[in-house]
Amino acid sequence: MVLYLSIIFGCMAIISACNLIWGCEACGFSPLYAWLGVVIGTLLMIIWDAVIATIVIKLPKKWFDPYRKLFFVSPKERVFYEKIKIRSWKDKVFASIGWDKRQVKDVSDNEYLYRFLVETCIAEFMHVISFFLGYLLIFLYPLEYVWCFGFPIACVNAFLQALPVFIQRYNRPKLLKLYERNIFLDNTPNQDDMIAMFKSGIEIAKKNGSVVMIGHVWSGRNLADVLQKMYDEFTPQGFIFGELK
Repeated sequence: MVLYLSIIFGCMAIISACNLIWGCEACGFSPLYAWLGVVIGTLLMIIWDAVIATIVIKLPKKWFDPYRKLFFVSPKERVFYEKIKIRSWKDKVFASIGWDKRQVKDVSDNEYLYRFLVETCIAEFMHVISFFLGYLLIFLYPLEYVWCFGFPIACVNAFLQALPVFIQRYNRPKLLKLYERNIFLDNTPNQDDMIAMFKSGIEIAKKNGSVVMIGHVWSGRNLADVLQKMYDEFTPQGFIFGELK
């Protein structure tokens, strides 16, 4: 929040100063208007972003499936984020209100992880829409004042919207790995189903190096027997079983 406010007030000061130095003479507006035009435009932009956010969060959650092509992040894109040193500043960027996306609280809860993934998609979509629709502010000013007020304010808004988009797209592949490595063994009480789920988890472990397999105490003896069979089968192959603590 401090970073955002610093950027907003700093840019307001720069735009106002440029208008006082060049805009008043070139466009013929008063020094008071040079300042008020920036303040009013900034407040309108904040309100407009809030309206967009309110609309987006009301949209159906099924639209924000993290496996949709729209939300796919390529390895090359990840390299770009590393080049701009995103790790060093991402936690300083303002987080969207409602869902804390700064820290994963439970890596073993797939329901929580999937909701987290959906929320990153919602946040990304919201900021992308605000990035583009923010330029509508240009049309609120007389045409001759566009370059003094509407356009520079919209550019600052676009910059501030781009940062959280980068962060959501940088974090999502990590969350997907966490989500995909978790396997629920006892979705059904059938031992054959449990064994099939366990073996699918083994394939994930071969690919990613580890996997979290989750069972429940209410599965009773069925799950215990399956775990013993799988332990006897896979420990000789070099797999290590452990307990999350």
